[in-house]
Amino acid sequence: MRSFFAIIDLVSVLPAIIGFFGAADLRVLRLLRLLRMLKLVRHSTTFELLFAVLRDERRSISALLFVLLLTVTISGSLMFMIENESQPEVFTSIPIAMWWAIETLATVGYGDIVPMTAAGRIIGGIVSIVGIGTLALFSGLITVGFLDQLRAYREQHGKTHVVIAEKSIAIVQNFTVAEADSEQAVPGRCPHCGALFGAATNGEDHRSLRA
Repeated sequence: MRSFFAIIDLVSVLPAIIGFFGAADLRVLRLLRLLRMLKLVRHSTTFELLFAVLRDERRSISALLFVLLLTVTISGSLMFMIENESQPEVFTSIPIAMWWAIETLATVGYGDIVPMTAAGRIIGGIVSIVGIGTLALFSGLITVGFLDQLRAYREQHGKTHVVIAEKSIAIVQNFTVAEADSEQAVPGRCPHCGALFGAATNGEDHRSLRA
């Protein structure tokens, strides 16, 4: 009941259950049913490999996220102190300046907040370069980890198929050898009475030997 997919099922049907008790209009919350599409993730090998990459590289990813958070905080604070005097209506607070830093680090550049002073533009250029390098390092880390997981997956399944094929061949060979040995040990034996063919003489039938 406390598993990830069980919680998704609960969130998906919870608005309908609450509606039975005369609650307000919860039709908007019914969009939460779309979360059930996440259950398709467990049927995809690609998502399993991606989650394995995130799990194995969690320390490196955490370090990169910490660098990004530190850059956003420092650059936002500096930009607020520099641009607040010339643009008090734009850079109204440090959180607003941090939003500018996020736009610049992500190289989005919406244009809603733009530095006007020379010092502000210098800081903006530095933040842009840091953002490009950090995001490139993050994407490279994910790509290398995914390729390693994909290679390990193919090697594991390839070895499994080879082992199964070798076991199947060994079983067939053992069966063939045992069958040949049994034919050599008991050549031409009657399946009813167990007597060798040709052992009955004077026209006697093999069934008489069984009696």
